[in-house]
Amino acid sequence: MGAQIKVKNCLIFFLFSGHNRKTCNRLNSLHHRWLAGGLAGWQIKCEAVDIVPLTTGLVQGVRRQADQIGFISELQRMTMIACLPMYDRPELREATDALWYAIAKKLLEIGIDAPTVLTRGDDYPTLWQQPDLLLGMTCGKPYRTTLFHDAHLIGNFDYGLPDCSPGHYQSHIVARREDPRETLDEFVTASFAFNERNSESGFCCVDRLLGGADVFFAQMCQSGSHQSSLMMVADKSADCAAIDAVTWRYVMQSHSDLAATLKIVKSTAPVPGLPLITNKAEWVAPVRSSVKAAVSQDLAALGRLQIRGFVTIGHDKFMSLRQYDHDAG
Repeated sequence: MGAQIKVKNCLIFFLFSGHNRKTCNRLNSLHHRWLAGGLAGWQIKCEAVDIVPLTTGLVQGVRRQADQIGFISELQRMTMIACLPMYDRPELREATDALWYAIAKKLLEIGIDAPTVLTRGDDYPTLWQQPDLLLGMTCGKPYRTTLFHDAHLIGNFDYGLPDCSPGHYQSHIVARREDPRETLDEFVTASFAFNERNSESGFCCVDRLLGGADVFFAQMCQSGSHQSSLMMVADKSADCAAIDAVTWRYVMQSHSDLAATLKIVKSTAPVPGLPLITNKAEWVAPVRSSVKAAVSQDLAALGRLQIRGFVTIGHDKFMSLRQYDHDAG
């Protein structure tokens, strides 16, 4: 997940993920310079994952030599994290990478050594809390519950959704097209599929609408993702589900056969969309300007992602929904 410097038991370690071969080669080159300087016996080898111990007495000299070849700058760049996971669907991954590359390029132009690739994985709640999170896309519920303590808002992508203000979105409660029930009230005692309880668009919006989803529905089915929720409804494992309007639009585009089997029963009230965050206050201005500049370009990726613009939405608007959360403190 990048490089880190850790000091423990009077040793300093450089820990690398092996995907960055350029940095590995530069470190190995530095090793040869140290050997030439009489430091034979110290092993520096950077491949897939390696740990390099150096006594603290050598740290200052190591940093000076590392600075001479730009290695410390490389370290700082590698420790930054960027992740845009919320709409990182397989069919959109290439477009997501292209968007990030455009943002990173703008950051590099103004002196921010941004990573050129996104960090991906399954544990995004942990990534969102990393001190070196340069840019992350999260959900409104985690932001207003915990992340707001340390995260700083950058803004929101605007997807140009109908009936929604710029940067806002809503969810659609969907059911099988063949289901004779037409109104939400008719789904009382039905089974409801949701991605997870910490999701604004998959659970919280419906929970607010109904004054308690667990009370209204007879069965709650956690699916793990919006796509899985839709599949559960389609194959009759659940009667209905809540899907955010952006995801629904993607599904209609790339999984039209699935969308054709479903119908919208009701749409929820618009709320602020998925917030972009950073975890260092000094990064807010440069990251915000870089995102804005990238989104203003004529990028094919923006069309693929259906991003229409970039807006800033105040912290208070996100926090105003906190009062409705069952876990509000």
